[in-house]
Amino acid sequence: MHGLMPTVSSKHLKSLGRAGNMAAKQPDPQPNGDGNPPNGDDRPRHEVVVEEPATSKDREDQELQEKLDQKATKADDSKVSTKQLDEAKKRQQTFYRMKMKAAERFSVAARQKLGTMLKGVAIIGSMARGDFVPGSDIDILVVIDDTKREVPSELKEKLLAMLNDMGRKIDKKMQVQIHTLTEMFQFAKEGDNIIYNFLRHMKIVYDGGVLTPFTRLLKAGELKPSKEAMMRSMEGAEYYLKKIDQYIEWILERYYRGITWGANAFIMSLGQAPVSVPEIPIALQKAVDEGLLPPEVPAIASDVIKKFKAVEHGDEKPALKVVTELEKPVKHVVEVLKKEVVGSLVSESVGTAIKSKIKTMPKIIFEFGAHRSFVWLLDAGIYMAVYKGDKLDSVYKAQIKDGKVATFKAIKNDDLFKAMEASSLKPLVNSKLIQNIFAMMPAEVKAPVKQLAVEYPGRAMLDLTGSVKLE
Repeated sequence: MHGLMPTVSSKHLKSLGRAGNMAAKQPDPQPNGDGNPPNGDDRPRHEVVVEEPATSKDREDQELQEKLDQKATKADDSKVSTKQLDEAKKRQQTFYRMKMKAAERFSVAARQKLGTMLKGVAIIGSMARGDFVPGSDIDILVVIDDTKREVPSELKEKLLAMLNDMGRKIDKKMQVQIHTLTEMFQFAKEGDNIIYNFLRHMKIVYDGGVLTPFTRLLKAGELKPSKEAMMRSMEGAEYYLKKIDQYIEWILERYYRGITWGANAFIMSLGQAPVSVPEIPIALQKAVDEGLLPPEVPAIASDVIKKFKAVEHGDEKPALKVVTELEKPVKHVVEVLKKEVVGSLVSESVGTAIKSKIKTMPKIIFEFGAHRSFVWLLDAGIYMAVYKGDKLDSVYKAQIKDGKVATFKAIKNDDLFKAMEASSLKPLVNSKLIQNIFAMMPAEVKAPVKQLAVEYPGRAMLDLTGSVKLE
């Protein structure tokens, strides 16, 4: 059974312990300048797991896997030519050779760093099993000696960080796992599934006399599952199932944060202070009533807040169905809010740009009391910006036809800025033109004029109040 692992008999544990101690006594060869061990070092560096005759169980597993593979790919086989299969196989073989060389380079570098402390380097995972694809990670097992010197968890973490950093400099896809000799013997003693999965497929890159004896014991059937290993595996299964609920709650909390933060960003874009979470649906509903948001937004926000609070307070358990159903509505609401917030910021920046441009273009100024209008005669027509206080309220444009000003029509704010950028016209303003402009102003803009002036850049403002008759 794939999940039942290894208990080592006391006789084999003693022999394995002696093998490890003998390896510890052997001086570790220092690599030559070319990165290879010196002559006379006959310890295997690139040894693949010892090839023993396949058991009947191995053959049964292999036959079953082949049947499953054939069933899964039956529909595609007819579409793939022999040439394509050969090319794919060559690419995979090339990728494998490259990754093996990277692992060998890592092994040499690790021996230089750790010296006699290093007892084994092996490739594990998909690269060892042979089910890798181009782009797969290179999973590396590193075994270190803790029999001569204790290796506390802090030192182990530092060594792991150093080895991972070293590995990524050789290949960005390299991932290192580190275990001590004590841990490996404990795994073997208890028949832990960790050592079983390591030994079953691993490809040994460097062996300091420890990994090969372990693989032989596994092949000989001497590593058997213990009650402790079974219970630990079962506890691990329960632990990961509990993690599912934590992840679901984590996702639900992210939805909650996305809605509440996004809602307050929108509220602040309206010039209002942010509100508390219970007030958010109410504030969003007011925005819907004013035509600023789609009608579904408050209900979705309220639903997300209620469901998260129910889980947070322990009234309901996290449910995968809930977060799945909420994903699309939450993303929709956040996108709507983002569009409104970004739009307000863009409008503000455009308004700032227009105000800056106002200072450099000749213009006619109509003061109406509660508001005022700036009028520019540009190449593309006559443009008018209406301000209420310091805030740009609206922009209009009119054309001149046959010497007469046509009716003003509302346009986008940034159209005025674009027209200013493109215009080079410096018109002379006369009283008749001012009268025509005033006459064609929209009813919502026109009002009794309190002050009329014309401003040219670099000159004093020309006050025309009372000088031009406006009706």
